[in-house]
Amino acid sequence: WVAAALGERVRPGLGGYLRRRGARVLPAYYLALGGSIALLWGASGTPGVRLPSAGELPLFAVFAQNYFDHPLMTLNPPMWTLVIEVSFYLVLPALGALAIALRGGRARQALVPVVLIAFGVWWNRHISTIPDPGPLAKVLPAMLPYFALGMLAALLVHGRRIPRGWSVVLLAAGAAAVGLDALWHADEATRGSHALELRIWRD
Repeated sequence: WVAAALGERVRPGLGGYLRRRGARVLPAYYLALGGSIALLWGASGTPGVRLPSAGELPLFAVFAQNYFDHPLMTLNPPMWTLVIEVSFYLVLPALGALAIALRGGRARQALVPVVLIAFGVWWNRHISTIPDPGPLAKVLPAMLPYFALGMLAALLVHGRRIPRGWSVVLLAAGAAAVGLDALWHADEATRGSHALELRIWRD
């Protein structure tokens, strides 16, 4: 869509886009969903296993489980991320149409991801004041800053060749960021465990 907005190609066809996105996600998702039901449905009450009700299973079929409190993070919890991914795929053509309507150069095209980042930050700041945000933390607006940063990065490198040295630096920086994030969360978990032990000891 950015290339089309910059006059470098024709606008992407919606039908082809949806077919490619569907082929990327749907077969593996439904295979994982069926496997999760087959493996876990009889394990109700097992520690660590949270199951939706039978009446909530259709929500999983249409990627809607994130929008309701009870089925959220049940059955196969990591599937919540695919709900976000699919919702982004569905919204992206509208964002692409907006990019084409804006036209102009890179600075004008950057308006779309910048606005999305600002809205996502506002959303997360708002839900941080809610004791238990539930589904509000597992929907597309909460993840918009991540998607929008990727869109902004794609815009900045579009049509440009990144020198090999910079590629190595960016790869190392990304790996370091992942490692630091893992250490930070491991430290959080350790502190939480120590606090729990202290409460148990006091009790």
